[in-house]
Amino acid sequence: MLIISSHSYDQDGFKGDYFAAAIKVCRPSAAGQDAGPPLAYVESISLQLSFENVEAMDTLDWDALRAVVDSPHMHYLRIRYFQQRNKDFETAKRVLCSVLRRTQLTWALESGKLQFGRLTGDPVTSADILSVPAEHIIDGITTITLDIAEQADWLLYPVQRRHLARDTTREEYLRQLVAARASGASANLGSEVAPPIAGSTQHTALEQTP
Repeated sequence: MLIISSHSYDQDGFKGDYFAAAIKVCRPSAAGQDAGPPLAYVESISLQLSFENVEAMDTLDWDALRAVVDSPHMHYLRIRYFQQRNKDFETAKRVLCSVLRRTQLTWALESGKLQFGRLTGDPVTSADILSVPAEHIIDGITTITLDIAEQADWLLYPVQRRHLARDTTREEYLRQLVAARASGASANLGSEVAPPIAGSTQHTALEQTP
């Protein structure tokens, strides 16, 4: 496993932008004595990104990784974060929003190799992203429609709380959204909402089914 990391500090000495990549390189065993040294290949790449200016993620040249990700030996490209309230969560969410809008990493999504998730636990897979529901029904009564940023939050939140006690689960997040909309409060619960793609519609519908 190859670990590459880099970080910067602001004028007050606090850590600013942060980048870490965990690259798993495999070298298969040689078939025989005359086969020569086996060729190594990249099996997986996990990226942890934290930027004070999350909008910088919109300008990253993800296509530079395409040749590696498209390799038949490559298992996944994962954008990871440490916990929900960290800046790296907001960075991962920003990237996921662009993926949901199909403006970045579409090729990685369609290959089935794109993942998002925290350092431990089950990741959000390409299949999860491709099938993310825009509408949810709570208690069989209330139907709530999520916009792109809310879909990203819902995907990144765990189904069950397995780590920190303050982590928000998917069900809790939906209930918070319902309560916030019913009271007229902002739907921004726990993370920054990425701006909508040009020409798209932000859905904030809340319906009561009879």
